[in-house]
Amino acid sequence: MVGPDSIITAEEMATFKAAGLTPLVEQVLLRVRELLKRIDQQAVQIKELQVRLGQNSQNSSRPPGQDPPGASPNGGKPKGEGKPGARPGHKGSHRELLPSDQVDAIVARDPASCLGCGLDLAQAPRQRLERWQVTELPEIRPTVTEFQLWEKCCPCCGARTWGKLPGSGPRSAFGPNLQATVSLLSGAYHLSFSQVHNLLKDVFHLSMSIGSIQACRRIATQASAPACQALLAETRAAQVVHADETGFEQCQGTRMWLWVAVTPGAEVYLVLPGRGHAQAEALLGRDFSGVIERDRWKPYERFRQADHQLCWAHIRRNLQGLIEVPGETAVQAAMVKLASDRAFRLWRDFQAGSLRRIQLMRRMRPIRDEIHDRLRRILADPGSTRRGLALADDLLRQEVGLWTYVRRKGVAPTNNAAYAACGISGIMPRPGLCRVGVIAALGRFISAWWSRLGYRHNQSPSRKARRASGGWYRAIGNPFGAAWANAFSLIPMSAWR
Repeated sequence: MVGPDSIITAEEMATFKAAGLTPLVEQVLLRVRELLKRIDQQAVQIKELQVRLGQNSQNSSRPPGQDPPGASPNGGKPKGEGKPGARPGHKGSHRELLPSDQVDAIVARDPASCLGCGLDLAQAPRQRLERWQVTELPEIRPTVTEFQLWEKCCPCCGARTWGKLPGSGPRSAFGPNLQATVSLLSGAYHLSFSQVHNLLKDVFHLSMSIGSIQACRRIATQASAPACQALLAETRAAQVVHADETGFEQCQGTRMWLWVAVTPGAEVYLVLPGRGHAQAEALLGRDFSGVIERDRWKPYERFRQADHQLCWAHIRRNLQGLIEVPGETAVQAAMVKLASDRAFRLWRDFQAGSLRRIQLMRRMRPIRDEIHDRLRRILADPGSTRRGLALADDLLRQEVGLWTYVRRKGVAPTNNAAYAACGISGIMPRPGLCRVGVIAALGRFISAWWSRLGYRHNQSPSRKARRASGGWYRAIGNPFGAAWANAFSLIPMSAWR
C-alpha cells in the first residue's frame, strides 16, 4: 500500500503499524482507491455529458430545428461591426418592368399645363418618358358550369336513356384545377382544413365543406399513382442517389421517420415507422447498385452492391464537436478539418474546370494520407472521449466512402441535396398534426408544387378507417394542369409493394 502513488508515506505507515492499525489502514486505503477510481469514471461521464449538452446543428448531426433556445444560427461567429445593409460594390436588385406588349392595359398621362407659367401643353411634343407598372389581382369569381342530363325514350323499343357527362373523370362537384388548388393550400402552405374552407369562401367566393376538401384529395390520389410509381422506379435505377432520414412525429403511438432520396431528376419522400435497413430498402430497392450519398447511419452499409459516399458536411460538424473539447483529440480533429478545407478547395477547382479528374486524384493523395494518419492518432489518444473514438473508428472503417467523389463522375462530397430537399418540400413536423405515412415525389415532368398530408385530430377519419387503410403515401404534382394526373394525392401503401 506504500509506494510512489500512495496517499501516505512509509513513515506514516510505520507509525500505524506500531500502533496496530495496519489492517484498518489497508482497508481504508482500498476504499479510498475505489472511490478515486469512481471519481475518475464520473469525471469522464461528466465531460461527455457536457459535450452532449453543447451539441447543436453546427457541431453535430442535429438539424437546426433541434437547436436549444438562444443558440447562434451562425455557429457562434462574432457579428461584424459594420453598419447593416448592403456593402459598397454590392449589385442592387429591383423589379424589372415588363415590355409594353406584355401588359394588359396602358394608361398614358400627359401634363395638362406648365408648372412654371400655366401655359396649356396639349399641343406640346412629348419628350422623356417615365414608366410605372402596377400589378393587381382581378376579382376572383369561380366559373360554374351546369350539365343538364336529359332522359329520352326510344320510339322503337321504348328504352329510356340518359345523357352522359363529358370526359372519363370521376363525377364530382369540383373541377380538377380546384381540387389541385385545395391540395396545394392544405399541403404546401400548411393550412388546416378549416383555414382552406375559410380562404375559399373569402377569396374565391365559393363554399366547400371539410368533407369535400378531403374528398378532393382522395380523387387526386388515384390520378397521381402512375406518376409516383414512375418516379420511384427512376430513383431506384439512378446512378447516384442522395439519401437521408430524420425523425418525424408519432402517428397513432408509433414513431415515424422521414426518408428522402434525391436524384438529378426526382425527389422521393417516405414516412415509415422505422429507421432500419428494411425502410431503406423500401426507398432504394433491395438491389440498388449505384452510389449512395449519405451520412454514417449503419443501415445503409448493408447495400453491398452499391458504392458509398459519406457526407463531409456531417463529418465536419462532428469534428467541430471534438474540437470544442480541449486535448490531443481536439488538435487532431482540427487538423483533419483543415485538411478537408484543402480537399474542398481542390474540389472547387475541379468543378471550375481548373483541374482534370486525374489531377484531382493525384493532389488528393497526400490529403487522404494525412487524414488517415490523424484519425489513427485520435484512436491512440488515451484521453479521447468515446465520441471521438467512435468517430475515428467509423471513418477508418468506411475510409473508402470518404473519397468516392474523387473517382466517380456525378458524385458530390456532401449530402446537402438530400438535406435541402427536406426543407424545400415543407414536409417537416408540426405540432397538432398526425400524418398517416407520406410520400412526395418531384420529377422532370411534374413541376415543383409541394403538398403535405396532414389530419387535424378533430378532422381525421375514424380510427377503424385509418387502420384499414394500412397507411398512405402522398405524391406531388402540378396543381394547375388540365389532366387528372396533375394533382396532389394520397397513394395507398400497397401500390408500392
